[in-house]
Amino acid sequence: TLSSKEMLALAVLVRAPGRLDPHRGSGDLEKPIRELALRMERQGYMVQADLDQVLDHALVPMAGEMPVQAAHFAARVYSAETGGSGDRVRTTLDGRLQAKVQGLLDQRLKDLRAKGAVNGAALVVDLQRNEVLAWVVGNSADPGAPGTGFDAVTVPRQPGSTLNPFVYAMALEKGWTAATLLDDAPLSQPVGAGLHTYHNFSRTHYGLVTLREALGNSLNIPAVLTLQFVGRERALETLRRLGIQGLTRHPDVYGDGLALGNGEVSLLELVRAYCALARGGIYAPLRLAAGDIREGSRRVF
Repeated sequence: TLSSKEMLALAVLVRAPGRLDPHRGSGDLEKPIRELALRMERQGYMVQADLDQVLDHALVPMAGEMPVQAAHFAARVYSAETGGSGDRVRTTLDGRLQAKVQGLLDQRLKDLRAKGAVNGAALVVDLQRNEVLAWVVGNSADPGAPGTGFDAVTVPRQPGSTLNPFVYAMALEKGWTAATLLDDAPLSQPVGAGLHTYHNFSRTHYGLVTLREALGNSLNIPAVLTLQFVGRERALETLRRLGIQGLTRHPDVYGDGLALGNGEVSLLELVRAYCALARGGIYAPLRLAAGDIREGSRRVF
């Protein structure tokens, strides 16, 4: 099914596949193809009609894209579901949704590139079926390239205030209510040989606020007070029961900054934990393959 020009392109590409890559559109491939065709015609290996076809028509390579770009998800399924056996697996991924979310993420990373954002990820879960529908990774340096970079869904990073809801949920379990008053006032604590002063993002203190207001406005100092009420060890134990397994160090290593995200968790762990909140406190592992019945559901809150 290849034309004469395409066959000659394959022959000359071997010399310098990086420099002569036709997908880069540099035109560097045309000259060696032309020279090879003329030499073959002179030596009797090519008829005039084929030579004319080579000289008169431009080489237009096909994009060659996979129908669904999900290299990182596929690698995860391959290791988790098949154990590397090579068995065929029907996954939970929604191809159309995967493509749509990939486009959204690539555009967002393009918008944020001037601010230094290079890598990003998105994870979409069907809460009723407990299935992963989209597992998307983006890289603004090379958008749309399959398997680009590392898997930002599973790479740990500091989660900021996204752990706050779990800390407040622990406090509610221990007896507080949404109307419990917390004093949002200046707070400093000894850290090593120095002193650490906590601040809200706004650099403003709001005095007495309810737990509901503190959570709704993501206030840092009330979150630290809440963690102190719950206790570091209990907080870490509860987070691990929610599927956040990356926080493996001693509670004193994180200190009260745990409430503000000074530990490192992955997007996958965070989504699993938030799914537990959405289920009313029941944790369940996410499914990657159709028909997979995951054990390990448990009530946390």
